[in-house]
Amino acid sequence: MTSDKRYRVTFYKTITTDYGRDREIEQRVVEVAAPDEEHALDLAKREFCRLKRLSDWTIHADRCAIEQRDGCP
Repeated sequence: MTSDKRYRVTFYKTITTDYGRDREIEQRVVEVAAPDEEHALDLAKREFCRLKRLSDWTIHADRCAIEQRDGCP
């Protein structure tokens, strides 16, 4: 039996400042339990959409980063 691992997925959006420079803004952090990174990303994207009431996560974010949270409850 494979136990789920904890993952932290952070969603980012790149904006252009008034000075014409790109800046990456953190939109939301979602923590999920999943057997692997692929499943964790899928779950986090669905949760992001649910929380933001979106049909597509890319409406409010350009990218996401995943981190395994070993030893965290």
